[in-house]
Amino acid sequence: MPVRDADMYCDGCILSTSDGFDEIWTLSGRPLRTAGNRGASGIDGVLSTAIGFAVGSQQRVILLLGDLSFLHDTNGLSLLSKRVGRPPVVVIVVNNSGGGIFSLLPIANSSPDATFTNYFTTPHDVTLEQLSLAHKINHRLVLSKKDLSEALQFVHQQQADWIIEVRSSVEENAEYHRYLQISSRKAVRRAFDLVQSTRKVFGQNFKSWTIKKATYNSYKFQMSANPTSSISITSNSVMREGFILHIDLCDCSTGYGEVSWLPL
Repeated sequence: MPVRDADMYCDGCILSTSDGFDEIWTLSGRPLRTAGNRGASGIDGVLSTAIGFAVGSQQRVILLLGDLSFLHDTNGLSLLSKRVGRPPVVVIVVNNSGGGIFSLLPIANSSPDATFTNYFTTPHDVTLEQLSLAHKINHRLVLSKKDLSEALQFVHQQQADWIIEVRSSVEENAEYHRYLQISSRKAVRRAFDLVQSTRKVFGQNFKSWTIKKATYNSYKFQMSANPTSSISITSNSVMREGFILHIDLCDCSTGYGEVSWLPL
C-alpha cells in the first residue's frame, strides 16, 4: 500500500532514471533518490534491501513500508541492529494490523467476511515496539501527521537507526481512497460534460477543437525571490518546476501552455 500511494499521490517529478531500480525525484526543491524492491509476493526482503541500499550508497536511508512487509523480513532486524559500515536507516512502518490494500479491491465485497479476513487481510497482533526493543532498535509511535513530522525531524539529527510506527486504520484508509476515486470521477465527468456542450455549440466545426498531438518538456530552475503565493517559505533557494505543453489541433493551429504547482 505505501509504495502504491507514493507512486500515485507523491508531490514530485522524476528528473532521470539511473538504472532499472532507482530514480531521482525532487520534493520541495530537494533531490531525492528513490528505490523499490518487489519480492516474490511483493513484500519479501524489503527491510534487508533498504539496509543494503544504505551500505551501497553510503547515505542515510528512509524506508517506507507496511506492517506485513516489515514482519515478513524480521530477519532484517538483526542486520539493522549490527550497524556495521553504513549510515543510519529510518524505517517508517504504516501499521494497520494487516493487508489493507485488499480492502480496495473487488474481492472485499465478494468474499465472506471470515474468508476475506483469514486469507487476505491476515491480521496480526505483533507489538512492533516490543519487537524493536528485542533487537535493541529505537522505536517511536506516531498517531498524526504532526507527530510524524516531528519524529522525522528528531531522528534526522540522530546518528542511530529508528523504527517509526505510524498507526493506521484499514477502514479509514479504504474510505479515504474511495473519496479520492469519487472526486476523480466527478472531475472527469465535468470535463466530458464540457466537451459535449462545446460539441453542441460548434456542431460540425467541433473537429477543429480536436487535439492531434500533444508534447511536453519539463523544466526546473532556481527563483531569484520567494513566490508571492506562499508566506511559509523562507529558503533562499526556492525552485520552480513544471511542464511546458505544446498542443497541435486538427485545424493545424498550435498552442503553448504551462503547468506548474504553486506552494501554499
